[in-house]
Amino acid sequence: MREIIAISNENEIATLRTFFRLAGADPVFARDLNDAFELIERTQPVAVFVTENSDPSAEICLRELKRHTPSLPVCIMLKKRDSESERKYLRLGAFSCIQYPWVPEEAASVFSLTRTAILKKIEFKPRKKKIWPIITATSVLFILTVFFSYFYGIKKERENTLKAIYPDSVKIADDNISGILFDSENVYLYNWLLQTIFKYSQKDLSSAKVKKIPYDIYRYASDFITQFVFLSDDGYLVRRAKDEQFTILEKSGPFSGFSQFCFDGIYVWTLDEKENILKKRINNAELNELQSFQLNSRPIAISCSTKNIYYAYNDYYEKASVSDPQRIIVSIKMSGEGILQAFAWNSGNIWTVRKNKDGSYLSKAPDIEKK
Repeated sequence: MREIIAISNENEIATLRTFFRLAGADPVFARDLNDAFELIERTQPVAVFVTENSDPSAEICLRELKRHTPSLPVCIMLKKRDSESERKYLRLGAFSCIQYPWVPEEAASVFSLTRTAILKKIEFKPRKKKIWPIITATSVLFILTVFFSYFYGIKKERENTLKAIYPDSVKIADDNISGILFDSENVYLYNWLLQTIFKYSQKDLSSAKVKKIPYDIYRYASDFITQFVFLSDDGYLVRRAKDEQFTILEKSGPFSGFSQFCFDGIYVWTLDEKENILKKRINNAELNELQSFQLNSRPIAISCSTKNIYYAYNDYYEKASVSDPQRIIVSIKMSGEGILQAFAWNSGNIWTVRKNKDGSYLSKAPDIEKK
């Protein structure tokens, strides 16, 4: 049996106990997050499974578990079949998601991906002087040389292909990005897990500086032309200056009903990802609502320019005029591989952060005005 930790609603424990045993695991159920942290220290589990009905919520559990033990795989068990929710949790750092109805084989596949090597006792016998071991060793060495040469060639070819598709792209060291910010020369990536800003040159994407954001914990960040604006864990909107200290200018709220926002130079646009509603608001401390728009499709991320609103999906983005955000002007395919984590428009360029099996990449490409 492989030991795991499960965080769920009490009503689900009996079902999950049977489910995990059928999958080949010995589950330990945590009473709360603090209990889960203690169990992680004592048991060294292979993974943590969190149901969407857990208390606290799966999103909070995922965030805190990643903050406490970043390398520990966390799998979210969805309460219904929902590909949008799956992408959201993967963007937030989940190792995997299990769609409803839960099948033991899916949990077993997660275990196989987290499997570690098991050492077996090896019994040595006196070796006879034969030539075949030398031949075997030479053959194995030859096969390994051919394999690694082939593997390296495939990898190099893939990197060259990606570079040709996305010439302005750089691998970044972190994969918990929830905001892309700008000044006249630099692009900043906000890491919600480390509460840290990573600074890159807009010109050549070279890394310049890393800075810790003090005090509050933020889950989202957006550029407001003259300010950096953050949404805190408890729903407060925090406006910071574009200076070396990221000086706090104003803190307002708390707000609810939206998880993303952008600024078109006059108005603030907020997105309620759960209800799929876009709202136009006054750019003041109260964010007074002016209009509400029901979107037909469910974007992963949004961004604004002075003329357009951009809706980002995993493989493409759409544009609508700020005067009519429900009418899509153009739909454009985005290059690059992996899961979209962050998206922003700035000065005629589309900026993205994507996570794939090779790591996370910051990329930029010119915005296309016409289809």
